[in-house]
Amino acid sequence: MATERLLLRPFEQGDLASLHAIHSDEHVVRWLLNDVRSLEETQAILDRKIASSTLGGEGDWLSAAVALRQSGELVGDVSFHWTSEPYAQGELGFVFATAHHGKGYATEAARPVLDFAFGALQLHRVVGR
Repeated sequence: MATERLLLRPFEQGDLASLHAIHSDEHVVRWLLNDVRSLEETQAILDRKIASSTLGGEGDWLSAAVALRQSGELVGDVSFHWTSEPYAQGELGFVFATAHHGKGYATEAARPVLDFAFGALQLHRVVGR
């Protein structure tokens, strides 16, 4: 899926170095629920993200790599967690490389995910972190 400046695509094994640069940056992880990750921990996260390319129901995650349309550079990650079918709720999360903070990329990447959550999934509430 493409936005004006970004491409949201499935994660690939070739994303490891860029994803690790994000997840090993102290300035980034201070906003997350974890500490700086080792390369092995980042590989495990990447494997989960690759496996999280579709939503089947409650409890599932959908993860997308966020790349710049012009260069293809991986600059972030946007994830959606379907938290409750009965209560029609989900959770949106994102993380971006420090060099790309303050450019509106998180907002731009979140819009199509929210459109999907409120449109196709017909959710009533999505919490963002």
